[in-house]
Formats: sequence, structure tokens, C-alpha cells
Amino acid sequence: MALHQQDGIVEVTWQDGARGLFHGAWLRDNCPLYFDPSGGQRIKNTLNLGPDAYVLTRATSSSLGGANASSSTPSTTLELLQVTWKDGFAHAFPSAWLRQHCFETRQQYHRVQPRLWGRDLVSYFPGHVLPTLPYTDVVKVAAGKEVGWQSAAHGFVQWITHLRDYGVALVEGVPTVPGTVMRMADLIAYHRKTHYGDSFQVVSAREPQHLAYTPVELEGMSFRSPSLPSSLLSSFLCPLTPILTPFSPPYPPSPLPNLVHTDLNYRESSPGIQLLHCLASDAEGGESTFVDGFCAAETLRRESPEDFVTLCEVPIPFLVKDGAGFQYHKIPTICVDDAGQLVEIHFNERTRGPLELPAADMARVYRALAHFQEVACRPDLCVEVKMKAGDMVAFNNRRILHGRKAFDPRTGMRHLEGTYVDMDEFGCCLRKNGITPLGIVRAQGGRGGGDVDRIGAMGRKKKREQQQQAFGLASLALTQLGQQAGGGGLGKVIAPRASL
Repeated sequence: MALHQQDGIVEVTWQDGARGLFHGAWLRDNCPLYFDPSGGQRIKNTLNLGPDAYVLTRATSSSLGGANASSSTPSTTLELLQVTWKDGFAHAFPSAWLRQHCFETRQQYHRVQPRLWGRDLVSYFPGHVLPTLPYTDVVKVAAGKEVGWQSAAHGFVQWITHLRDYGVALVEGVPTVPGTVMRMADLIAYHRKTHYGDSFQVVSAREPQHLAYTPVELEGMSFRSPSLPSSLLSSFLCPLTPILTPFSPPYPPSPLPNLVHTDLNYRESSPGIQLLHCLASDAEGGESTFVDGFCAAETLRRESPEDFVTLCEVPIPFLVKDGAGFQYHKIPTICVDDAGQLVEIHFNERTRGPLELPAADMARVYRALAHFQEVACRPDLCVEVKMKAGDMVAFNNRRILHGRKAFDPRTGMRHLEGTYVDMDEFGCCLRKNGITPLGIVRAQGGRGGGDVDRIGAMGRKKKREQQQQAFGLASLALTQLGQQAGGGGLGKVIAPRASL
């Protein structure tokens, strides 16, 4: 690890050529002495330390005994960055932690690129349309007992990893007992209650309040040039809304017969993971369709950067009746992070409200929405599966668009039970199982923290053992350094936690 210090910034260069810049203020702000080692919360207000606390006066590197000098693997290197500030405080940061939290290489270590797919998804998992696992691989239940219902380590990790990477995963052979879908959701964290209740039933009803409860096909939107979308004219358009520019979308009607969508966009925080458990599937028809919204958005970005930017910038209103009142929320169709990476899709023509925009902007927004819908409904981006009793599909409701074909209730029963899990709880579940895109390296008394990896249970155990050995040596060496420096402000030896 080579260092170069200039203007309060330390440039670190690793053996593989990767470089990172660390400001003295950032390093001081993230000193582990300022955090509770168990909960990770701040116990020191660093903003009150004074200006000298952020002025870096000295930065040196050293290698610890037992380090493999030829290794460039961040999780095994034992090199340290020793920093001293103007107020006399000093601390040593492991190279592994610096590498993992380096802003310049953050995308490499902190992001998991989603695996985009279209109809080709059927070729990824021979014999299945979706990523599929048997129920007995995901859930471990004590024979004849309801207590002890828990996840089976390897299969459960595979399930949530598929859910993270592909946005969708199916479990076969789930007991067709009402309420089971909530127990499956609770394996991830806990199910989310909405205005539909703890769970919702998707069955035909005599007087349904939602289209999902009817046997009719959730058909695609048909656009008529040069008029506005027919659904807007018939359902949502306020008589006082000024439309000055004729809308003439250059895209053909959606070829897919059912309209794919994401759920509950009208809530301030739409559910992250949706689970649907098929309890009965005797009726003819009713095939479920799934589209990777990220793949559709990236296709849109290539075909029309202007339409893509429009859908990222313009919040779309969504609303639905809820008894005497209604739910309402505005959010862009496409949400990206500060690096331009896709993070969320929100699209539902059934619950989209009237656009709240200046008249001059209407044409480009309708054009962008029509283009996105046309892309999302292309047959080459869609997979179709006929769910059978005992199938349970889980999918990222902020990525995967889903729909359903018509079914004939005269030919048999069709009954699905569904529930939701919040996205932050799913993220926490990933972290607990060592497959998070964001890892935190922490050492306390020679014990190592998590690491960014996609390895299985055995691989994660080996990784932890390596970290425990590495950080155990690091803790011992840091303690010796502190004794040699006569204390020198080095303090307790705990590797820095992530700055989140």
C-alpha cells in the first residue's frame, strides 16, 4: 500500500493499481472510537470537535507481522494507514477497510449489478420458467410441529439471492394452507400490513373493488393517434385540465395482451417484495406474466435517452379509492441513484392519476410513458407461467412488472393469497446472510465482520475464519503500536465501521 499526502487528503494506491482518496475530515469522522461497538450508532458528535480535529498532519503506512505482502485481496491484507491530526489525536485504519469503503472503487465492492433478463430467462434454469427452488430446500419444519418453523440455510440463501439478482424467484410445493404466505414472508423479516389487511386474496368476486379480483384479462392499453390515451379520457382526466398540444405517440399499441404493472404506487412507500401463493388453480387461463422493469428501462435508455430522462425527472401521480377516501402519491416512473444506476420502477396504468404538469410538458411526458409501456409489453421481454397449487412466487415490486391473463371461472377455482415485505427489511435479511451489496468490516476482540460476497454457507464460514485470523493479528499489532506511542490517542482497538 503506497501513500501520497497533499492538502489534507491521503491518496492510497494498492498493489493491483486501484487508487482511493481519503480526506482527513472523513477519516476522523469515521474513527471507531466514536461509535458504539454493538449497535454501530454514533456516541460522539464529531461536528463539535473543532477545526483542528479535521486537519491531517501525518499519514504513514505499515505492514503487520504475518501479512501476505503479495496478496491484493482486500479481506486478507494486514497493512495499516496510521493517521495523526493537528489536535494530536491518532488512529490506524486497516487497508482492507479502506479498500472496501473507498469512494473511487465503491461501485466495484458495494454494488451488485442486477442480472437483466427477457424471454431468455427460461434458458437460465432448465425445466423452469423462473428461478425455482423446492419448498423443502427453503424451509425447515420440525416433523409434526408448528414450532421451529425456520429457513433452511442453503436453500433460503439461494432463494433470496435469486430474488436479489433476478428480482423474482418461485418456490414449489408450498403447503396450500391459508396464511402460509405470511409465514414465508416472515422468514425474510415480517410481512407488511396494508389497507387490504395482513394478506390479500386474489379470487373472483361478485362485486369486486379491484380488477385483480375479476376473471377478465388485464388488457393492454390501446393508443389512438392523434387523441389522448382512452383510459385517461374515460377515467382520470379532469374537465379543467388544459391540453393544448395534440398527443400523437409514435409507438404501436402494446402487443402483450395483458398490462403489466407494479403494485401500490399510490402509497408513500410502495412495498418492496410481493409474495403470491397459489392455493387453487383449476380454472382455464389465468397465466401470470413477468417483465424485468430494469431491462425495459435500459432498453428505453438506449432507444430514447430523452424519454428515459423524462420518466426519471417527472413525478407521476397515482391514486385509488379506499372506502370513502383515496390513497394518493407522486413518484417518477424510473428512479436512479447518484451514479445513474436503476433502483426502482413505478408503473401502473390502472392507478395512474391525471398528470399535474404545465400544458407545454404534457406531450413529451405522454410520449415517454407510451414508449416505456410499449417496451415493457414486448413479447421478447416477457415470461409467462401458469402457477399451480403450491407454487409461491416472490418478486421485487419496485423492479418486476407483473400481470395476468383472463381465466374462465366456470372451469374451476383460482385462488391466490398474497402479502408484502418492505424493501429495507429485505436488505437487512441480505446483510444477515452475508449476501448484501454493502459490507461492513468490523473487528472486536479478534472477531471479523461481514464481507461482500456471493459465496454459499461453507464459503462464508471460511471467509469469516480468514477475517478472524487477519483482524486478530491486526488488533494485536494495533495494541502494540498504541503502547509504543505511549497511548498517543490511539485508544481502543476496533476497526472502523462503514460510513452509511
